[in-house]
Amino acid sequence: MQLRIIQACREAPEKVLASLGTSEEGLTDKKAALLLKRYGPNELAEHKINIWRIIFDQAKDPIMILLFVTGVLSFFLQSVSGGIVICVILALSLAIGTFNEWRSQRTADSLKKRISHSASCLRDGVYSEINVEKLVPGDIVRMYDGEVVPADVRLLKVEDFSCDESALTGESRPAKKSVAPDPDALSVVDCRSCALMGTIVREGSATGVVVATGSQAELGSIACQLASNRAPTDFQIGIKKYSNFLMIVAFIGTLLILIINGLLNKGWISSALFAFSVAIGITPELLPVLVSTSLTAGSRMLAKKKVLVKQLMCIEDLGGVDVLVTDKTGTITNGHISFNSALGPLGADFKGAMLLSAICSDFEVDNEGNVTGGNDLDIALGEAMAEEFGEKAKDIGEKVESFAAFNHITQVEAAVAKDVDSSHPGSWLFVKGAPEKVLDLCKSVPEGAEEFLTSLFKKGLYVIAVAEKKVDWEEGEEEEREIEREDEEEMTLVGYLTFLDQPKPDVSESIKNLRALGIEVKIATGDNALVAQTVCEKIGLPSGPALTNEDFEAMSDEEIWTAMSTTAVFARVTPEQKQRVVSILRQHGRTVAFLGDGVNDALALHKADVGISVDTAVDVAKDAAGIILLDKDLNVMADGVKTGRRIFTNTIKYVNMCTSSNFGGMFSTVGGSFILPFLPMTGAQVLLQNLIYDVAQMVIPGDRIDKDQEAKPTHWDIKFIYRFMVLFGPISSIFDYTTFALMIFFFHAWTNNVPEFHSGWFIESFCSQTLIVFIIRTRRLPFWKSRPSRLLTWCTLGAIALAIAIPYIPVCDGWFGLVPLPAIYFPWLVAEMAAYILLCELAKWWFYKKLWHPAPTVPIGGYPAAKIRRKRRSPQA
Repeated sequence: MQLRIIQACREAPEKVLASLGTSEEGLTDKKAALLLKRYGPNELAEHKINIWRIIFDQAKDPIMILLFVTGVLSFFLQSVSGGIVICVILALSLAIGTFNEWRSQRTADSLKKRISHSASCLRDGVYSEINVEKLVPGDIVRMYDGEVVPADVRLLKVEDFSCDESALTGESRPAKKSVAPDPDALSVVDCRSCALMGTIVREGSATGVVVATGSQAELGSIACQLASNRAPTDFQIGIKKYSNFLMIVAFIGTLLILIINGLLNKGWISSALFAFSVAIGITPELLPVLVSTSLTAGSRMLAKKKVLVKQLMCIEDLGGVDVLVTDKTGTITNGHISFNSALGPLGADFKGAMLLSAICSDFEVDNEGNVTGGNDLDIALGEAMAEEFGEKAKDIGEKVESFAAFNHITQVEAAVAKDVDSSHPGSWLFVKGAPEKVLDLCKSVPEGAEEFLTSLFKKGLYVIAVAEKKVDWEEGEEEEREIEREDEEEMTLVGYLTFLDQPKPDVSESIKNLRALGIEVKIATGDNALVAQTVCEKIGLPSGPALTNEDFEAMSDEEIWTAMSTTAVFARVTPEQKQRVVSILRQHGRTVAFLGDGVNDALALHKADVGISVDTAVDVAKDAAGIILLDKDLNVMADGVKTGRRIFTNTIKYVNMCTSSNFGGMFSTVGGSFILPFLPMTGAQVLLQNLIYDVAQMVIPGDRIDKDQEAKPTHWDIKFIYRFMVLFGPISSIFDYTTFALMIFFFHAWTNNVPEFHSGWFIESFCSQTLIVFIIRTRRLPFWKSRPSRLLTWCTLGAIALAIAIPYIPVCDGWFGLVPLPAIYFPWLVAEMAAYILLCELAKWWFYKKLWHPAPTVPIGGYPAAKIRRKRRSPQA
């Protein structure tokens, strides 16, 4: 049976185990399988793709509503055929949007399923890592620092164990846990003997029994709330600003068209339908679909390169990254830590330091000599212990009476052990950790010990210091008393342990690739500054003077920002200081990616524009990240940046094309409304043109981009879009007015032949707004210096061919009012388009050469869009 957590916390552990039909030996695989069938997987309500929900979300879009209103009004007030045509266009637009959203959701779901959490579970008497979804009530689990509690758990054994329950209580300090029942507990907030599903282990370790899983867990929904609402990303802010800007332009233009045509006695109903249609044509209704298509395609491509994207918008922001802050171990170095030596304070070999350090470690050595538990340093030490001491290594843990797990603030861990060896009779307190911290705890340090320590750091060795102190605790007190920080004073330095973690062979090339993409690489590490600087020297990364924990305590944000221009290393930094690094960079306009895999990286991962973790990271780091790397490789990071920049660049192609052509079309329509005694184009014709245009541009996400577009960080710049629109929009209007003159004075398509006029402008305006994509997609000479993708070329030409062919389809006369044109029209069209392309190419050269001067790229705080971004947003907690 499953228990409510409040009930389990009030009862003794033995009674809870009996109620669940289990014991401290855990369940068998067979029994667990039966319970899994009964209770179901340990997961919250699964998100399922609902096609009707997608259709509803698409249909409630303002553009779709406007299209529907236009169709209904046309059906009842103007013409049945016109209303039917508009409704068909509505159905096609709805189908396209629904299909793309469905495909996007399906891709996102498939990627999320590849990201799993595991738990250390006791089955058939053996601890092993199993997927948390397979946990059942009665399972015995072990939880460590940095993990997300996998279910509601009644604690059976704790070692300095505390959990972050801020998502539930709002209390920022971790809640200390114990095994003792809470008979007076009134709510889950009072449950000190239980760990709640979705909360985060902040310190120590614990063993407990699962009492409830999935939706039956008292606070299962917390797991969904842990990823607190993030501030909008840079890309999302850009899209919103652009959409708002274009909607304002559309509203003003539509209002002018309605008023002008109405006052000129062209019929208020017809004018309203035409104005609505123009509004739909001007509005960037394809932008969400195009962005969704781009991101989905990008996520699939990155998945093939072993990069899993949890939040699709992160791909776009990845393209804008100009600073990467990363940890050292496993990213810059191999991540395979090996034991090097055990030394006395002045450098003499001292194997005893291994033994005393092992007392403060959290590993176990089995009968075959295999090492389990603990972190990478513990495992490396355990393997060296097994080789050096044999059977003695297996028994060392039995001598430990009290243990204080590693603390990220004090950067040490401690243990009290009894009768360790002949030189340590009685009870002794041992401490190991960051050498600087351990030396501060010692009452005196041998002369030359600190200089020797510095020499070890300069060799790039990872160093741990070990200290000891005799304690006079009463008999049995070791088992009951917890180690306090005050106990870890007046210590005596025993010696040092050194470890090796060599830089990756290809990391120098990876950093060069990132720098070629305009990305600075900075290292935030818990290691010593000299060690980090030595590693940087080996890989060719200029480090400058390091900023350390003490520097962060003494300096203001502005002082740190100034110092960042000359440093690439932040050493011995705490989780809060890593977060502060990211915040300061973002406050000064930088777009920051943070790569980390530990519990001490979670705050920075959440604060960064793009949080990146790895599949082997602790749960809380994976939950905070938006992108998961299956291989911890900086080359993969570079691939992701290139993908983000390609997607962003192709999105901007559509934006520039849509903005300039729509603004030009609106400019032509307003002028045509003054000149002509009839509407320049019917509503159905505008919508048909818009539909063909939109479908043709769906392939833009797959277009090629130029090397120079890939080499710089990408950011939204509304001022750039505005200037581009003002220049290129009127150019298309020049040729629209030329077509007006051609149709009136040469073809005499005036009041006696309005359909021919409509057909002439329908084809010319479609060709001009479609061909512009070849001009604006590159700063270079199109086709000769920069070739578009074959798909974009053929779709664009195919769309033009279809637009030309439509007037020759018999039914289109009745449906759309389009009629065949004289053969002499087409030489004029070719000449117009040739002149249009030439003029646009000249305008493009002038625009980038004379009108638009982006700021030069600088090392820190000043990328082209940095000042713009600095004004519009600052990072939020």
